[in-house]
Amino acid sequence: MLLPKRYASAQFTWAGIFCFFVLLVLASHFYLERIAYLDLSMHMFEYLTKDHLFIQNNRFVAAITQIWPLLGIRSGLPLDVVLRLYSLVFIGYYFAVFLISAYLFRNEHVAVAVALLYTLLISNTFYWAQSEFPQALAMLLLYYAGISRLAPLPFDWRTLLLLLLIPVSIYGHPLLLLPFLFLWGYDYLLTRRFTDWLYYLTALIALFCYWLRTHNIAADSYEGQRLNLWDNLVQFYPNYLSLASNQELLLLCRTRYYMLPVLLVLITGYYIWRRPAGWGLRLVWIWAFVIGYSQIVAITHPDHTDFTYLENLHLPLGLFVAIPLAMEILPAIGTRWYRLATIALVVVFCARFFAIWQANPPFTKYVHWLKNTIAYTRQFPEYKFIVAQANLDPYHQRSESWAPSFESLLLSARYSPDSARQVYVANDVPDFIAYSNATPPNVLLTQFGGKIPYDQLPWQYIHLPSSSYRNLNTPPPADSTTLTTYIAERQDTKLTFVELSAPLRTNKTRSLTLRISSPPGKVLHSGLQTPHPTVLSYRFSSSEIWAPSADVLTTPLELDIISNWTQDMTIVGPNEPGDYMLEVFLTSKNYHDWPVKLQIPVKVKP
Repeated sequence: MLLPKRYASAQFTWAGIFCFFVLLVLASHFYLERIAYLDLSMHMFEYLTKDHLFIQNNRFVAAITQIWPLLGIRSGLPLDVVLRLYSLVFIGYYFAVFLISAYLFRNEHVAVAVALLYTLLISNTFYWAQSEFPQALAMLLLYYAGISRLAPLPFDWRTLLLLLLIPVSIYGHPLLLLPFLFLWGYDYLLTRRFTDWLYYLTALIALFCYWLRTHNIAADSYEGQRLNLWDNLVQFYPNYLSLASNQELLLLCRTRYYMLPVLLVLITGYYIWRRPAGWGLRLVWIWAFVIGYSQIVAITHPDHTDFTYLENLHLPLGLFVAIPLAMEILPAIGTRWYRLATIALVVVFCARFFAIWQANPPFTKYVHWLKNTIAYTRQFPEYKFIVAQANLDPYHQRSESWAPSFESLLLSARYSPDSARQVYVANDVPDFIAYSNATPPNVLLTQFGGKIPYDQLPWQYIHLPSSSYRNLNTPPPADSTTLTTYIAERQDTKLTFVELSAPLRTNKTRSLTLRISSPPGKVLHSGLQTPHPTVLSYRFSSSEIWAPSADVLTTPLELDIISNWTQDMTIVGPNEPGDYMLEVFLTSKNYHDWPVKLQIPVKVKP
């Protein structure tokens, strides 16, 4: 029997269509932040050089999104077009699941849940698009959109096709089994499938697929690092709420995940007020999964407070509230309240669009930094460059060190293959220099990819003339006598204030952007492999009295500076609020300060 899963009005479905159109616009606008960034930059390089899909850890659900940029490359589309296409493909895939659910399966309830899933908790993960977890969740919802309309499940081709989606979903991510079990139990209670024997088979298939994928993953692979749930349960008992990951979750529920507690209260209130059949068990089921799943994530990642990674793991929490909202609360709204409920739904979507927009600055700033670095390298005859991770990111605010070797190639070659440049960020510069010097000049070095001869590069997208690697972090003189002369020759260096990332607060870390201009014909050497590296430092004064701060952080020069360079430095506000003079200056660490200073009046707030 086909169950009715359509709303009394199409307004909710149109709200979902509006949601995905806006997401497509955002994906097009921020395509470089999403694609020329971290994992997807490496994936794109794999497509370009090897001309095949890049499936990791048997997560073959990713093939759905990977096939399109690969086809774009094979069709000879410009690289910039392929990058934008790849960004749109992810949202297009989720939109297709929405449309198939709403119009092919005629299940508008699950379709609206799809739109809610990809907005309710999404902000930073919008820019970390590669994760197979949301891709597998979309496949799971597509399966559920078909299954939830059939009660009891018929033994025919429709059910068979839907069952084939289970392994695709389960293989997508090791945590996917839990959202599957939630949907299975929720629908079991909602539709009262007590004698639907084929429905029991779906759970057995999911459990078998999970067992199979677990035993087929190599022990030394990424997923070979098993979740230490049982060990951590014992180790941290009973202090689970004091774990850093749990504290981060509570903070996120007050700031970015605000829709989660709001909708939990709304769902709980609806069940208690309306008391639909079987409401008690469904309410317990929902709360059990919200609490249980969040604790599984927290306990298996006790010290993990990276917001983007946690947000990715927390996505099923949005599913646990989106499903009862879309399948029970919205259908129960009377037709006279439909317009108001639709407006409320659109407001929720718009609030989440604003959250996505608000999350863009660090990603956009990083892309701009890499573009500026590529532009800076064009003054040199080389085409491949080395930057030390310690210079680039002393306080872990930028990308992972392995990614720029791929990101820089994509960003530099977007409009012309002859403009390609590579910026390789190395953790151990002396060793990498020795390694690169032993490499022929017509070979590209990449993280994880090893040595790639130029003849393996796609000439229509990346054309690199033979070149050695140039180190952009050469050290200043090591002995004090030569260093004194070195400083004197560069005392006309200029520091110019550009911007402060946010108002200064007591004992809080902020980013200060400076433009550094070296004297004509002189190089400010940035290398740290010396007893006296050149660094930026600062101090606060108030009424000509130096004001102590909780900590004074020195920031190395990012690159050897010839002419002009703009970079960030990290500062910590004083211990007390008030009006201060912030003095920024160059210093040779462990030697003495340079006569190069910049004074900025600042207001420090509590």
